[in-house]
Amino acid sequence: MPNPLLIESIRLEDDVFHHLDYHWDRMVRSCEALGIVYTQYDLEAYLRSFDPPAEGLFKCRVLYDTRIKRIHFQRYFPKPIKSIQVVYANDIEYPIKTVEREAMNALYRLRRFRDDIMIVRQGLVTDSYYGNLLFLQDGIWYTPVSHLLAGVQRATLLDEGLIQEREIRISDLRKYEKVKIINAMLDLETGPEVDMVDVHVYF
Repeated sequence: MPNPLLIESIRLEDDVFHHLDYHWDRMVRSCEALGIVYTQYDLEAYLRSFDPPAEGLFKCRVLYDTRIKRIHFQRYFPKPIKSIQVVYANDIEYPIKTVEREAMNALYRLRRFRDDIMIVRQGLVTDSYYGNLLFLQDGIWYTPVSHLLAGVQRATLLDEGLIQEREIRISDLRKYEKVKIINAMLDLETGPEVDMVDVHVYF
Protein backbone atom coordinates (compact mmCIF):
# COMPACT_ATOMS: atom_id res chain seq x y z
CA MET A 1 0.00 0.00 0.00
CA PRO A 2 1.53 3.37 -1.00
CA ASN A 3 2.31 5.96 1.62
CA PRO A 4 -0.24 8.77 1.94
CA LEU A 5 0.95 12.07 0.54
CA LEU A 6 1.44 14.59 3.33
CA ILE A 7 1.39 18.35 3.07
CA GLU A 8 2.96 21.22 4.95
CA SER A 9 2.14 24.89 4.30
CA ILE A 10 4.85 27.34 5.35
CA ARG A 11 4.66 31.13 5.49
CA LEU A 12 7.32 32.86 3.40
CA GLU A 13 7.33 36.62 3.91
CA ASP A 14 9.96 38.93 2.45
CA ASP A 15 12.54 36.14 2.23
CA VAL A 16 11.84 34.80 5.76
CA PHE A 17 10.45 31.31 6.34
CA HIS A 18 8.37 31.32 9.51
CA HIS A 19 8.42 28.65 12.26
CA LEU A 20 10.54 26.13 10.34
CA ASP A 21 11.47 24.20 13.50
CA TYR A 22 7.78 23.68 14.26
CA HIS A 23 7.06 22.62 10.70
CA TRP A 24 9.92 20.15 10.61
CA ASP A 25 8.90 18.72 13.98
CA ARG A 26 5.38 18.13 12.68
CA MET A 27 6.67 16.55 9.48
CA VAL A 28 8.76 14.11 11.52
CA ARG A 29 5.90 13.30 13.92
CA SER A 30 3.51 12.74 11.01
CA CYS A 31 5.88 10.33 9.31
CA GLU A 32 6.58 8.45 12.52
CA ALA A 33 2.85 8.14 13.29
CA LEU A 34 2.31 6.57 9.86
CA GLY A 35 5.39 4.34 10.03
CA ILE A 36 7.07 6.20 7.15
CA VAL A 37 10.86 6.08 7.01
CA TYR A 38 11.59 9.69 6.12
CA THR A 39 14.65 11.45 4.72
CA GLN A 40 16.49 13.92 6.96
CA TYR A 41 16.75 17.48 5.63
CA ASP A 42 18.15 20.83 6.53
CA LEU A 43 14.72 22.17 5.72
CA GLU A 44 15.61 25.82 5.18
CA ALA A 45 18.62 25.03 2.99
CA TYR A 46 16.51 22.64 0.94
CA LEU A 47 13.70 25.18 0.48
CA ARG A 48 16.16 27.88 -0.55
CA SER A 49 17.61 25.60 -3.21
CA PHE A 50 14.31 26.15 -5.08
CA ASP A 51 14.99 29.90 -5.44
CA PRO A 52 12.06 31.21 -3.37
CA PRO A 53 10.62 34.69 -4.03
CA ALA A 54 12.51 37.37 -2.12
CA GLU A 55 9.66 39.87 -1.69
CA GLY A 56 6.01 39.58 -0.77
CA LEU A 57 3.86 37.06 1.09
CA PHE A 58 3.79 33.49 -0.22
CA LYS A 59 2.51 30.11 0.86
CA CYS A 60 5.24 27.51 0.46
CA ARG A 61 3.47 24.20 -0.15
CA VAL A 62 5.56 21.11 0.61
CA LEU A 63 4.35 17.66 -0.50
CA TYR A 64 6.20 14.72 1.02
CA ASP A 65 6.18 11.14 2.28
CA THR A 66 9.48 9.25 2.55
CA ARG A 67 11.05 12.35 1.01
CA ILE A 68 9.99 15.77 -0.21
CA LYS A 69 8.24 15.28 -3.55
CA ARG A 70 7.27 18.79 -4.56
CA ILE A 71 7.65 22.41 -3.45
CA HIS A 72 5.43 25.17 -4.77
CA PHE A 73 5.37 28.88 -3.95
CA GLN A 74 2.02 30.65 -4.30
CA ARG A 75 1.35 34.31 -3.59
CA TYR A 76 -0.98 34.48 -0.61
CA PHE A 77 -4.11 36.57 -0.30
CA PRO A 78 -6.16 35.96 2.87
CA LYS A 79 -9.73 34.86 2.27
CA PRO A 80 -12.25 37.24 3.89
CA ILE A 81 -14.18 35.37 6.58
CA LYS A 82 -17.15 37.19 8.08
CA SER A 83 -19.50 34.35 8.99
CA ILE A 84 -19.20 30.79 10.27
CA GLN A 85 -21.58 27.83 10.19
CA VAL A 86 -21.44 25.27 13.02
CA VAL A 87 -21.41 21.68 11.74
CA TYR A 88 -21.48 18.45 13.71
CA ALA A 89 -19.27 15.42 13.12
CA ASN A 90 -18.99 13.12 16.11
CA ASP A 91 -16.53 10.73 14.46
CA ILE A 92 -14.30 13.18 12.57
CA GLU A 93 -10.53 12.68 12.88
CA TYR A 94 -7.81 14.78 11.26
CA PRO A 95 -4.61 14.33 13.28
CA ILE A 96 -2.22 14.37 10.31
CA LYS A 97 -2.16 16.89 7.49
CA THR A 98 -2.54 14.96 4.24
CA VAL A 99 -3.60 15.84 0.71
CA GLU A 100 -6.69 13.67 1.23
CA ARG A 101 -9.29 15.86 2.96
CA GLU A 102 -12.58 14.44 1.73
CA ALA A 103 -14.12 14.20 5.20
CA MET A 104 -13.26 17.85 5.82
CA ASN A 105 -14.44 18.84 2.35
CA ALA A 106 -17.79 17.15 2.95
CA LEU A 107 -18.27 19.19 6.12
CA TYR A 108 -17.22 22.38 4.35
CA ARG A 109 -19.95 21.85 1.78
CA LEU A 110 -22.50 22.13 4.60
CA ARG A 111 -21.63 25.78 5.23
CA ARG A 112 -24.32 27.00 2.81
CA PHE A 113 -23.56 30.71 2.21
CA ARG A 114 -21.27 31.13 5.24
CA ASP A 115 -17.54 31.70 4.77
CA ASP A 116 -16.20 28.90 6.98
CA ILE A 117 -17.31 26.15 9.36
CA MET A 118 -16.84 25.40 13.05
CA ILE A 119 -16.60 21.65 13.59
CA VAL A 120 -18.17 20.22 16.75
CA ARG A 121 -17.37 16.68 17.87
CA GLN A 122 -19.16 15.08 20.83
CA GLY A 123 -20.32 18.51 21.98
CA LEU A 124 -16.81 19.99 21.93
CA VAL A 125 -15.57 22.69 19.55
CA THR A 126 -12.58 21.58 17.47
CA ASP A 127 -11.33 23.48 14.38
CA SER A 128 -12.55 25.35 11.34
CA TYR A 129 -11.97 24.18 7.79
CA TYR A 130 -9.17 26.69 7.33
CA GLY A 131 -7.38 26.39 10.66
CA ASN A 132 -7.44 26.29 14.41
CA LEU A 133 -9.81 28.47 16.41
CA LEU A 134 -9.32 31.05 19.15
CA PHE A 135 -12.09 32.45 21.34
CA LEU A 136 -11.94 35.82 23.08
CA GLN A 137 -13.16 36.24 26.64
CA ASP A 138 -12.22 39.17 28.91
CA GLY A 139 -9.17 40.05 26.83
CA ILE A 140 -7.76 36.48 26.72
CA TRP A 141 -7.72 34.26 23.65
CA TYR A 142 -8.50 30.59 24.32
CA THR A 143 -8.01 27.66 21.95
CA PRO A 144 -9.95 24.39 22.20
CA VAL A 145 -8.05 21.56 23.84
CA SER A 146 -10.19 19.28 21.62
CA HIS A 147 -8.60 20.51 18.36
CA LEU A 148 -8.37 18.14 15.40
CA LEU A 149 -4.99 19.17 13.96
CA ALA A 150 -2.05 20.40 16.01
CA GLY A 151 -1.39 23.57 14.05
CA VAL A 152 2.03 25.20 13.89
CA GLN A 153 0.68 28.69 14.61
CA ARG A 154 -1.34 27.33 17.52
CA ALA A 155 1.72 25.61 19.00
CA THR A 156 3.81 28.74 18.60
CA LEU A 157 1.27 30.99 20.33
CA LEU A 158 0.88 28.50 23.19
CA ASP A 159 4.65 28.29 23.69
CA GLU A 160 4.87 32.09 23.69
CA GLY A 161 2.11 32.31 26.30
CA LEU A 162 -0.09 34.46 24.04
CA ILE A 163 -3.07 32.07 24.10
CA GLN A 164 -4.39 29.47 26.53
CA GLU A 165 -5.94 26.02 26.10
CA ARG A 166 -9.42 25.34 27.39
CA GLU A 167 -12.27 22.90 26.85
CA ILE A 168 -14.83 24.80 24.82
CA ARG A 169 -18.29 23.27 24.55
CA ILE A 170 -20.81 24.30 21.94
CA SER A 171 -23.23 25.05 24.80
CA ASP A 172 -20.79 27.68 26.13
CA LEU A 173 -20.26 29.43 22.81
CA ARG A 174 -22.15 32.61 23.69
CA LYS A 175 -19.87 33.23 26.65
CA TYR A 176 -17.24 34.41 24.18
CA GLU A 177 -17.06 37.73 22.35
CA LYS A 178 -15.27 36.76 19.14
CA VAL A 179 -13.74 33.81 17.35
CA LYS A 180 -10.51 34.03 15.37
CA ILE A 181 -9.07 31.65 12.77
CA ILE A 182 -5.33 30.98 12.78
CA ASN A 183 -3.07 28.81 10.67
CA ALA A 184 0.48 28.89 9.34
CA MET A 185 -0.40 31.92 7.20
CA LEU A 186 -2.63 33.72 9.73
CA ASP A 187 -1.24 34.73 13.11
CA LEU A 188 -2.73 36.45 16.15
CA GLU A 189 -2.61 39.82 14.39
CA THR A 190 -3.76 38.85 10.90
CA GLY A 191 -6.21 36.01 11.60
CA PRO A 192 -9.79 37.00 10.68
CA GLU A 193 -12.12 37.73 13.60
CA VAL A 194 -15.84 36.95 13.57
CA ASP A 195 -18.33 38.32 16.08
CA MET A 196 -20.28 35.60 17.84
CA VAL A 197 -23.53 36.93 16.38
CA ASP A 198 -22.18 35.82 12.99
CA VAL A 199 -21.51 32.26 14.19
CA HIS A 200 -24.60 30.31 13.12
CA VAL A 201 -25.34 27.28 15.26
CA TYR A 202 -28.49 26.27 13.36
CA PHE A 203 -29.12 25.98 9.64
